[in-house]
Amino acid sequence: MTAQQRLAITAAIALGLVMVLQLLLAAGFPLGQAAWGGQYQVLPSTLRWASFATVWVLGLAAWVVLARAGLAAPGPEPLAMRVATWAFAGFLALNTLGNIVSSSPAERYVMAPIAFLLVVCFIAVASSPRTRKLASQ
Repeated sequence: MTAQQRLAITAAIALGLVMVLQLLLAAGFPLGQAAWGGQYQVLPSTLRWASFATVWVLGLAAWVVLARAGLAAPGPEPLAMRVATWAFAGFLALNTLGNIVSSSPAERYVMAPIAFLLVVCFIAVASSPRTRKLASQ
């Protein structure tokens, strides 16, 4: 297993954990201090729907980083995967900045480091040469 693949797996696991948090928020669990600016203990319905939509975006990001590293199929053209990986790296960098400046301690001290880890993983995977074979082959 290459370093690129290890970083992609790390990113997918971190994204999976954030997806679980977002699902719990969407279900009405009182974890709102960790997301959306930390203004609400239990999210209002509009932010619950936003959390639910976020799960899909994060799932797509996980697939992109795994496909770029050759760990998920089918994977579109290599250039498209590289661009998508860079796009998610940029999105996650903006997310990191938002978490850093948040008034919520949970976002600053928990979510910001997770987002930064994801940025590092996505940049490393995006800038590495693409793994040509799937791990299962």
